[in-house]
Amino acid sequence: MDFSFTTESDDAAELAAKIIGDATSVERLRTVEAAAGDRGRFDASLWSALGEAGLLGLHLPETYDGAGLGLIELCRVLVEAGRRVAPV
Repeated sequence: MDFSFTTESDDAAELAAKIIGDATSVERLRTVEAAAGDRGRFDASLWSALGEAGLLGLHLPETYDGAGLGLIELCRVLVEAGRRVAPV
């Protein structure tokens, strides 16, 4: 049994790491934290960037404008968000 990740999985994780890494500088995180207020700690621009890159719908079927991949690919994106404690 082969437990290695697919190319698509690696690509998704790499893209997520780049987008999240670029958007989670200390200054940006301070700005998001200061603006949090009642809505909580959430960076709408980072969420939009992840969506524009197609990373939010990796697990959705292509008929619903998703990538048609699986939960493994989505989880690899979530790992990258957790690695940087991204406010999404």
